[in-house]
Amino acid sequence: MGLKNSDARPLGVDLREGYTKIRRWYQANVDIAPFGEYGAQSRELISGLKATNELSEDELKTVLWEVIAGLLEWGYHGSDGKYKMGAYAHVAIAASDGSRSSARPSMH
Repeated sequence: MGLKNSDARPLGVDLREGYTKIRRWYQANVDIAPFGEYGAQSRELISGLKATNELSEDELKTVLWEVIAGLLEWGYHGSDGKYKMGAYAHVAIAASDGSRSSARPSMH
């Protein structure tokens, strides 16, 4: 999934802050997850999201990629009132890699 050119992007958000914002939003909005197997897997992922300090950088990135193209994609355009979850994910991943784009890590 991608952002529109007109979508606001948070400035100065690093990997840990982006994950924290995303974790908080999904935990507060888990009740609007889709139905079916996809929704069940998504809710399971959300219920298992650990505190930021309990995860490695690679684990944080993996969750952020789930927002962009995975089990959390349904909330990509969800907003905390400031920014979309997708914006947090893209900016945080780019900040961690020191670039504007990042390849998705291997899930194997």
